[in-house]
Amino acid sequence: MSDAGPEKRQHALRRAVTHLDPARFFRFAVVGGIATVIQFSILVALVELAHVNKLIANAIGFAFAATANYLMNRYFTFAGTQSHMGYGILKFAVTSVIGLGINTIIFQTLMSLGLWYVIAWVLATGLTLIWNYSAARLIVFRG
Repeated sequence: MSDAGPEKRQHALRRAVTHLDPARFFRFAVVGGIATVIQFSILVALVELAHVNKLIANAIGFAFAATANYLMNRYFTFAGTQSHMGYGILKFAVTSVIGLGINTIIFQTLMSLGLWYVIAWVLATGLTLIWNYSAARLIVFRG
């Protein structure tokens, strides 16, 4: 029987929501803002200057932003909560791939509804923030 049953996951989620650390969330938002600028800059540069497919450009920007995001969160937002960097990177990589999937599905859906890719990206990124913070707090940097 798995030790990560539904009750344990629900308890962890309730704990994260009810014990939101405003200072840590603010640091997370600052780091996320920097990562967002990185991703957006790469997305627009690749689409507008190099004529790369929007979904591919988004994924490339996401990869660079996720790397910067991990390092800034590890040393600034969640300093001292993860003792082994290699294991932390692995957890971050897995949760980031899930985040990229969420982001891509929302991004593609909104573009298919006729939204300009920049507006679609802003909305997709904002919605993906919910997953990103929850995954960082409960999985990657718990402790």
